[in-house]
Order: sequence, then structure tokens, then C-alpha cells
Amino acid sequence: SGSLYVPANPKGKIPVILNPDGHFGDGRYRSDSQYRCAMLARMGAMAISYDLDKRFVEFGSEQKGIASIEFPKAQYKTSMSRATWDMKQQKVSLAADGAGGKNYFYSQHPEQEGLYFSAATGEYDLKVNSILAGGVPYIPVGDVHIIPDSGKVAVAAGATITTLRNARVLADSLQQFHKLYAGNINVLSRNAFSGTAVHDYQNAASDSFKLQFADFLYKEHQLKKKSNINTTYAQALVRESDNFYIFPRIRYRGNVTMYSYRPHMDFDGDLKLNFTGNEADSDWFPFKRDSLNPDNVRNPIM
Repeated sequence: SGSLYVPANPKGKIPVILNPDGHFGDGRYRSDSQYRCAMLARMGAMAISYDLDKRFVEFGSEQKGIASIEFPKAQYKTSMSRATWDMKQQKVSLAADGAGGKNYFYSQHPEQEGLYFSAATGEYDLKVNSILAGGVPYIPVGDVHIIPDSGKVAVAAGATITTLRNARVLADSLQQFHKLYAGNINVLSRNAFSGTAVHDYQNAASDSFKLQFADFLYKEHQLKKKSNINTTYAQALVRESDNFYIFPRIRYRGNVTMYSYRPHMDFDGDLKLNFTGNEADSDWFPFKRDSLNPDNVRNPIM
């Protein structure tokens, strides 16, 4: 364990000074060691005094819920209040506030627009300057929630979140009209992410088809006769070889656009009728429909 000395009224960022002890009797409890650390705190620095014969150093913050622990090379800070430094492994284990408070990681990278996420645990690797957060329920990006597989998020040096494999995307975060899965997602900022994810489309006959969405973009969208809104939209491409039935016995090929704020998607492509069982009996013809309800099969091609 160790002893933590902090200024009475710290303002902004302050220096941290490590004070190893243990070569002499009483270790960090020696009067001269305590006096030195106290003086450093009075001068505006945070002083950590620890015994070299101990493998671990435990320290914490008395200010619960305040992001007081920073990792400059990772460009992140956290509001977790308890930490244990494993000197041999060169790792710092972070623990959430046991009083039930919310604990967050905050990006300090200026291009990530205030990106943040909550977590239950964390570990900082001093050798590579990376963070591994656990118990992450979701990462809010734009108006969607990105759910990491197993609740784990890795942050490399420079505030780069490692690609989230097998992630889920809930769009939007409130209505959750669209629930995408099997995602490979790169979180870029508070308002941007890229990658791919799968959306199940079910037609009126309950036939299910997979749409792989990409080109995710969060931006202002113009509504008819209403004020504009910010929304996430994404694009999927249906190829002829996908054998995609948009309606029972009616095939579709072309583009599909998903908007997070509404339950139904836009289709812009071609249809082909297959009522006889012989596709050679009909040709492809243009089809465009906004906010298509797949359960409404009345005059689908009109």
C-alpha cells in the first residue's frame, strides 16, 4: 500500500511525484518522508509515498465521481476513485466507486468531441500506455448506443479505441427501432463511428434476410414540413445474387437506407416478380419507396 498527499484545494492539472521508500526503518512512515511529501502537497503537487519492499501500491481519491486520475499518453481520464499499482507487472488496476456512483472514462483527445463511456473496472498498462475497461454497457455515439461484446473496451495510446468485434448497435438509443448485430465497429468520436453491422429484414411472409449496413453517418436530416433533426443513417447494398425477397414472391436488388429515428427503411433499386416460379417470365423494373413497411403488401409496386 502507499500514502497519498494532495493539495488542500487543487485547481486544474497538478504534477504527481512518486516517493519510493523502504531502504530504512519505518519505510514511508519515517518522519522525514512524511514531512517531505506534506511539503510537496503544500507546494501544489500530489505526492505518492510507497514502500519498495511491497509489490503493490494502493491509492485513491476522496472526491467521488470526479475524474481525477489521468493517463496523458492514452489521452484519457477516469472518475474511478480507487487504484492499485502492480510495480512488477507495471499495471494499474482501477475499481469503481463502491458507493454505487457512476464511473466514467473520458477522452481528452480534441478530435473526439467529448467521447465518454461508463465502466465497472479498468486496467492501465504502463508498458504500452493502453487502457482495458470492463463492464461497459454501451458507448454513446451520436444518437445510437454501441454495445461492446462482453462489455470490454480497449483504448490504445493516443485515445484510439480498438475495433469492437461482434458489437451491437441500437438505433436510436431511445426508440431502438433498429437492432444491428455482428458488428465490426470503429468508434471515432462522440458523433462518429465506422464499420459494418447486420440488420435482419423480415417480409410479410416472415422470411428473414440479412442486410449488412456500412457508411454510418450522424448528421442533420431535413424533414418535410418539420424542423430538421440530427440522426444516424447507414447504407446497405442488395445484390441480385442475394436472392432478397422484399415482398413474398417479389425479389429486390439495389440500395437500402436506414434512418435511426424511424422504424422503416428506404429502398431504391429494382423489383422482379416471381409469381409463376419461372423468373424468366419477368424482367427487372425500377422501384423506389421511402419508409417502406414490409407488412403492408397492398399494391407494393404502385
